[in-house]
Amino acid sequence: MNQYSAAQIEARRRFARAFRRENRPDLTHVLGNGWSLGQDMRRMTDQQYFEKAVQLFNGRIGIARFAPSTKQDLFRAAGV
Repeated sequence: MNQYSAAQIEARRRFARAFRRENRPDLTHVLGNGWSLGQDMRRMTDQQYFEKAVQLFNGRIGIARFAPSTKQDLFRAAGV
C-alpha cells in the first residue's frame, strides 16, 4: 500500500472540496500559484475542465491516479 504524506492528502482534500462547491473552481485560490489550466479553459465543458484539472493535479503531485478521474471517486477518496 502506498504511503502518502499529510501534505499530499490535504492537497487532495482541498482539490476535492473545490469541486464539491462548484464545477469550475479557480485552482489558484485553492492550491496556490501555478495551477492554471491555460487559456482554453473557457471553451472546455465542465467535464473536460475537471479531467484537465485532475491530469494537472496528478502531474504536480507526481502520483498517477492520486486524484481519481471521476468526481464521485475523488470525493470518496478524499473523504468529502
